[in-house]
Amino acid sequence: MDNKFSVSLTGVPETLLIPLYIRAKESQRPDAMLKDDIAVAVVDQLDYDFTRIKLQRHDQLAIILRLREFDRFARDFQAAHPDGVVVHIGFGLDTRFERVDDGRVEWYDLDLPNAIELRRKVIGEQRGRYRRVNISVFAPVPCKNLNRSILL
Repeated sequence: MDNKFSVSLTGVPETLLIPLYIRAKESQRPDAMLKDDIAVAVVDQLDYDFTRIKLQRHDQLAIILRLREFDRFARDFQAAHPDGVVVHIGFGLDTRFERVDDGRVEWYDLDLPNAIELRRKVIGEQRGRYRRVNISVFAPVPCKNLNRSILL
């Protein structure tokens, strides 16, 4: 019996599945430009018709290149600011923290309740230096030291 999680997202929230699926597909390529084993595992856990995601190869490539660039921005920021804080807005099912964690960064993922709940179910709970915050992007950022923060 499959223990898959049913996904009942529609509209804008449903779009969080697009980069997840693209990361999973890319990760399975032998010449992958981005590896994300968590994305592969999550796609396998979800009861969702991913064939609904129709993108041209150049669109998929653009998503992967953008994700790689944001990962690089985060790594560069961490190198320049060893005690820095990352605020990742609208993270959806992104696993950037897991991909770039330097063992020191304080990380806040901000998103709406349905995204946070789905992420909790399929990826797990927050822990230690990694926190999820249910908040609108228009609300004040919950960081004390904005001078050592990067917004992604």
